[in-house]
Amino acid sequence: MVVKPAVGVGARGAGRFAIGDEAGQRHLDELLAVGDVLVQPYAPSVESVGELSIVLAEGRVTHGVRKRPAAGEYRIHEEYGGQLEASALTPGVIELAERVWSVLPAPALYARVDLLELSGGWHVLEVEVTEPRLFLEFGPADATEQLVKAVMARLG
Repeated sequence: MVVKPAVGVGARGAGRFAIGDEAGQRHLDELLAVGDVLVQPYAPSVESVGELSIVLAEGRVTHGVRKRPAAGEYRIHEEYGGQLEASALTPGVIELAERVWSVLPAPALYARVDLLELSGGWHVLEVEVTEPRLFLEFGPADATEQLVKAVMARLG
């Protein structure tokens, strides 16, 4: 399982533990002393398939990025040796990201939907709506243009 702060950045405070591991319980207790915590099943596919991030502007998918961990690592972040690459998106993944967008509790200008493969299908890991990293450098040229148009439309 993975135990991590409910609000965090870059896998800081995340730990991977076997179920029943006393170190995992200690880590959980330490995190709970300062805030909310997520306990998630560990998805071994992160090591081979990686994590898929889908970026949306005003509910429309602009691009996707595959994030892979370094060998022997489960965290996909660059500070842990993770690698990023542009990723073509299947119609099913696009539909999933847009469906997630449609049920956000409040309107958002942009969002990033992070997915992991579990049991042969993509599952939502997290949704970022205040994320400073949208991986625009991996998107097509019009991804930035779509985001700018969305901002301008909101500003009137």
